[in-house]
Amino acid sequence: MSDERVYFKTAAGEAAVRERTRLVQRNLRTVLILVDGLADMAALKNKAGDAAMVEAAVLELERMGLIETQDTQEAGNAGGAPRLTFEIADARPTSDRVEAAPVAEFPLTGGAGALPADTRSESFRHSGWLTKLRQHRQEVREEALYEEAYGRAVDTPAPEPFVPKAAPATAPGLRPKRKLRLGRLALIAALVALVLAVLRVVFYPYDEYRPRFEEALTQVLGDPVSIRNLRVTFLPMPLIVLEKVSIGGTPPYATVDTIRLSPELSSLFGEHRYRQAAVQGLTVSAAGVGRLSRWFKSAGSGKAAVDRMAIENLWFSAGGNSFGPLSGVARIDPARGIDQIQLAGSGPVRVDAVPTPAGLSLTLSASNWLSPLQPPIKFTTLEVKGELGDGGFSMKKLEGLAYDGQFSGQGEISWRDGARLSLPLELRHVAVDKLVGILEGAPLLVGDVDAKLRITSHADSLPRLINNLHTEGSFTVARGQLKHIDLAEALKLGAQRPPGVARGGTTGFEELAGSFSSDERAVRLTGMRMASGLMHASGAATLSRGTEPSINGAASVVINGSASVAALVAISGSARDPELKASR
Repeated sequence: MSDERVYFKTAAGEAAVRERTRLVQRNLRTVLILVDGLADMAALKNKAGDAAMVEAAVLELERMGLIETQDTQEAGNAGGAPRLTFEIADARPTSDRVEAAPVAEFPLTGGAGALPADTRSESFRHSGWLTKLRQHRQEVREEALYEEAYGRAVDTPAPEPFVPKAAPATAPGLRPKRKLRLGRLALIAALVALVLAVLRVVFYPYDEYRPRFEEALTQVLGDPVSIRNLRVTFLPMPLIVLEKVSIGGTPPYATVDTIRLSPELSSLFGEHRYRQAAVQGLTVSAAGVGRLSRWFKSAGSGKAAVDRMAIENLWFSAGGNSFGPLSGVARIDPARGIDQIQLAGSGPVRVDAVPTPAGLSLTLSASNWLSPLQPPIKFTTLEVKGELGDGGFSMKKLEGLAYDGQFSGQGEISWRDGARLSLPLELRHVAVDKLVGILEGAPLLVGDVDAKLRITSHADSLPRLINNLHTEGSFTVARGQLKHIDLAEALKLGAQRPPGVARGGTTGFEELAGSFSSDERAVRLTGMRMASGLMHASGAATLSRGTEPSINGAASVVINGSASVAALVAISGSARDPELKASR
């Protein structure tokens, strides 16, 4: 068949194109649509992509009377002979006719290397899903060719889009689209919920609802709460910040610089539920310590519930003085409120506090701690237990190690109607030279001292208590020495004429006991008794305080032996280098 031959559609061919049901073979219908009276055979083969299919289809269409060449059309018109046409319904072979060989149907996109349908793999021929997919693609291409040639007919419905119902068992790589759509919808719903939650936090009118926060805190703390400012921050996480908070009446018993609330998800929808409240700059007066036990008690619906409270820079104000800063955490029990407070300062002090109806039950522990006394006493370890109330601190137990010995006692500090201190102490095996050196006394004694003393003070405010300290008690020094004092040498020089003055030297003893009293001006030693072998002494002395401490005293000294010697020894001059004069 010549590639230059040009075919036209007959009237029956035009009708077959518009009435789709009249011609059902797709290869014949496709070639019939491509025939337009302009394209020759070469162009038809190029458009269809399969030369063999086009030649077979043209022969069949020409036999059926649906297409004709220009020569055939002119010959029919000149001869006047009627032209034989066929309807599709009559085109099927009858029993009297030789049945035409079936025309093989080839895919349009297969090209010259495409295989006939009957040579495909067994799995593809038995796959209804893939067959429907190919049919759908052919319908789409046929529709495009039809629209290009004729435009869409009004009364001709478009082919329905192909939607695979489910992937066959022979194609496990294909997933159902319905499940994919459900997964995408679930993901979109989750993203929308997250965005709504974020928008809820961002655009919540917190400042307008500041009275609600004041009301919630008033309920949970049991006292009026005032908030000067409320704001929200979002980095690194959402926080509700309350600034300049006052608790109590006028004046308030507690103030807070800032409270940072970390909300839980439920708090975004109206509930006041928070994982943590970070409190910075909390100052509590002595009048308010008894009210701490009511904070966060039975936090129910409508009340602010906090799981944990972090405290930074806590100050305690009492008697005109502030103590701090301390930082730590407070554990909150849903029924009991604040269960335990654990605090620590910048130094080695640790404080454990448990709220009580009367105030706080405190346990203070420290290591290598300097006391607030002047001069300070350094404790290797110290533990103090007591009760803190609005009027004072009652020490039930004080135990510590310092200067190679032990300190123990109990006492009380009060600040109601002035400030008072009463602290009985017991010292055991304390190195007296180290203790006296710290107290800026003259280094006249060496040995281990046991003492029972009582420290008292009275002032108009707590800071002034240190300036008015008064100490009194009794002491015993075992196996020690008197430094810069030689009583035996003083007796020897006293026997000379004229009597001499003794300086320097030492006097060892097995025991030295007596009573003492101390204030800001001097240390007074009375009722002293000393035993040193055959020598015994008794007397009293006064040591003045200051940059140049002095000593003034007298001792009666007796040396027993074959010939007993007794004399009165006067002690005077500088406490660091005293003078001894003996007189009989």
